[in-house]
Amino acid sequence: MGRASYAPTHSKDTSSDSDTDSLSSTDSEDNASPTPTPRPRTTSRPSLLWLMLAIPIVLAAGAGVVLATRSNNNSSDSTTATKEASSSLGPVDTSHRATSSGFALVTSASKTNPTSGKAAGTSSSSTAKASGSSTSSASATAASGTRKVFAHVLQGLSQDSTADEWASDIALAKAAGIDGAMNVGHDDTDSDQMALVFKTTAEAGDFVLFFSFDCNHFNTEGSSDIILSDYLVPYALNDVYYKVDGASFVSTFAGDNAATYLDGNSDITATWSALISSAESQSPSIPIYFVPCPLGDSDTILDIYDGVMRWFAWPLDDSAPSVDTDVAFVKATRAKNQTYMAPIGAFFFAHYNADTNYIFKSDDWLLPTHYQQVIEMDTQPDWIELLTWNDYSESHYLGPLHDTSILPGTNSLYVNSTFDHTPMLTLSSYYNRWYKTGSPPSIATETVIWWYRPHPTAATASSDTLDRPSDVEWLEDSLYAAVLIPEGSPASSLVFTTGGKAQESQSVSAGVNLLKVAFSAGSQSIALLDGSGNSVLLGDGWAITDSPETYNYNYWCGILPADASPSTMLSS
Repeated sequence: MGRASYAPTHSKDTSSDSDTDSLSSTDSEDNASPTPTPRPRTTSRPSLLWLMLAIPIVLAAGAGVVLATRSNNNSSDSTTATKEASSSLGPVDTSHRATSSGFALVTSASKTNPTSGKAAGTSSSSTAKASGSSTSSASATAASGTRKVFAHVLQGLSQDSTADEWASDIALAKAAGIDGAMNVGHDDTDSDQMALVFKTTAEAGDFVLFFSFDCNHFNTEGSSDIILSDYLVPYALNDVYYKVDGASFVSTFAGDNAATYLDGNSDITATWSALISSAESQSPSIPIYFVPCPLGDSDTILDIYDGVMRWFAWPLDDSAPSVDTDVAFVKATRAKNQTYMAPIGAFFFAHYNADTNYIFKSDDWLLPTHYQQVIEMDTQPDWIELLTWNDYSESHYLGPLHDTSILPGTNSLYVNSTFDHTPMLTLSSYYNRWYKTGSPPSIATETVIWWYRPHPTAATASSDTLDRPSDVEWLEDSLYAAVLIPEGSPASSLVFTTGGKAQESQSVSAGVNLLKVAFSAGSQSIALLDGSGNSVLLGDGWAITDSPETYNYNYWCGILPADASPSTMLSS
């Protein structure tokens, strides 16, 4: 969800359109102003659904764009009065806070937009073959270097992370071809954790990161000063901070509605212009390349932006994955000579309190299907952001769960060591490399990644304190698999066994094969076979129950061989 900490606010509204360039309004009841319950040691956090579906519609002062508003715990009013843009920002005295690790500061030149091109490949299908060989290479790189894929990292759920945990995460990300987008919400631990993160990043080498400011927590007067003094001045000129032509890349989560306006000021252009100008007036200057992630449609993009990120990596209704909205954003940003960062996600399930209890559809091999669709767009995005590395509360984490990870509410019931999503991280490495290089990578060895939910959609939980999540009727009861086969492999078919019954074999060939079968309760296993019926890979999964104690629409993920990694799966 792109958030530093979490608090319940409201239930999901199901009237929104999916993968279209519009978001629907809710009724007046949905505009009520609930009182969030903050998690200890962090500030409270609004629900994504409130922000997404937004709800009385307001016109941003002086901007001429329609923005959605909602209330949060700071105000019971659904609108925000226009304030004067803060002019208090000026050079910051940083004598008391030198850069955390003594990194060299890098000054920057003028900024230009990265360019985009297309990486061609064969189209996905809903049967066996998902991708094949490429017929052309992508021509585009960011102006500052090679194309980048970032993963959204929530500092608010990693507030007690150790140096070893950060180092391990960075190594995993690097192996998958990923850099870091650090979501911060001004938690009490940010100062110590950011010092640790930047130090560990520098020690790792060949890894960059940027700040994504969670505007749920920078929505009161004076927030701009905090962004400047606590984040940009200490870190934005570090060697390991991501830059576009020397300008430090800055993003956000939200910021385009009454609950998330920077400084609580509805004049988005004025407040961000003041902050950017103040950063550039520092000594040394901090030029900013501003690519926020507003939650509005493509027709709400402001001229102040250098580029735009879109958040919704999941269909918002019962639709199959699509790039319709990505195409709309590319068209809108190109018309303004801006860049575009596209979102890619695997799963979405939130069930940690009565007001945050819903799913987004995660079927149809969402991650590989949508990722390939994005790669094959006529005009590609300038960057990809994977959602997310560690948002455990909404189940779209791709990174590992650590002992120090923070799990809100009843989160631990569906996020634990059983529901490890790192196989999806390994799968993403294929598409990360394809996007970055313009050609599908060569597969080195047979690898099977498979995933499914632990109980049927219609199952009734016997002892859950929460109701069945909304919109689960959109979900399929299926086992999904991505089967990567190298050229010359003896592997020829895949057999799912579900509920103890072997299903009809499905053929595989060189490339990525996307396969599925309807599941039944009971034991689950999978077998990759050669032409003689001998096992190439064989493994058991997690048993599916039709009588769960609690609702769990998170996904169990497996990988074969068990020690598979990007380096074993893909040729160097």
